[in-house]
Amino acid sequence: MPLPAFVIAMVLLRSSLAGFGHYALHRAQRGVNRVLGNSFDMNYVALALVTADGHTLLHHPYTQSDVDIKKNVFTMMMGLPRLYRIPVHTIHKFGHMFTGMAIRIADVWKITRKVGVQESYGSWRAALPHFLGSSGVRLLLVTELVVFTLAGDFWAWALQFIVTLWVSTFLVVASHEFEDDSAEGVEQGEDWGVDQVVHANDLTVIGNRYVDCFLSAGLSSHRVHHVLPFQRSGFANIVTEDVLREEAARFGVEWLAPKSFVADRLPKLCRSYLLAPSRQAREQGWGLIREHCSPAAWKASASYVVAGFVGIGSV
Repeated sequence: MPLPAFVIAMVLLRSSLAGFGHYALHRAQRGVNRVLGNSFDMNYVALALVTADGHTLLHHPYTQSDVDIKKNVFTMMMGLPRLYRIPVHTIHKFGHMFTGMAIRIADVWKITRKVGVQESYGSWRAALPHFLGSSGVRLLLVTELVVFTLAGDFWAWALQFIVTLWVSTFLVVASHEFEDDSAEGVEQGEDWGVDQVVHANDLTVIGNRYVDCFLSAGLSSHRVHHVLPFQRSGFANIVTEDVLREEAARFGVEWLAPKSFVADRLPKLCRSYLLAPSRQAREQGWGLIREHCSPAAWKASASYVVAGFVGIGSV
């Protein structure tokens, strides 16, 4: 298979599997859903075992507030000089995939035993599928790397890893405008449903809602997903979108057109998160050269790489 076709196929496959895992996390956590939710990790971005509660209990109820965990997707990365950001974060996430996430799984296991499984999961029967599913996905991802390397195709694996990681990272935040510093959080007394519609963006990739659902990891009909978070799939969101649009009109809420991921959201996200000065450079008023040549920048970059391999920052 030609390398470009392979990379595109892997990005689509991993995004769709992560989207399936995303909706599995929103389903009742019983039976096979406890295992299937871990396919959320297939795009190299998150660790479902750690982030599931933060996603369903903080991001969704408190969208774009101070406790919304999605606001922190780029927080650590913005401490890096802008020209180091892509390579250093990529190595950081490779560390997550290779050893870091396994360390986090072990940490959660130890915490569960320490506080008592009844407090965390109710019983070991309920807990084990989560741990086994998470460990299985970790083993699968590392095994893929080993198999490709032994077959002499490491660089094919590496290219699909890099493209999948960055496309998926931007998809995670594209449906909300976290990069807008002037955006206000949820105000007390607001209508929760109205706020969810206002603070979420529907996305398009090619313009067909059903194909876009597949290409966007199920995030395309995002306003419906936030108002009705426990629907079992992205396609259910499409089916109920017209109903929500009518209700929004009844409450006087403007229903804006979907935003293009490629033409609209991606350029804005790149300007905000890849081309902006590091946090320290902005605070200290440093120019481009000092931003990249200061010992503090080198130390921050080295620490960031090490953090990935020990499982820190596993969002």
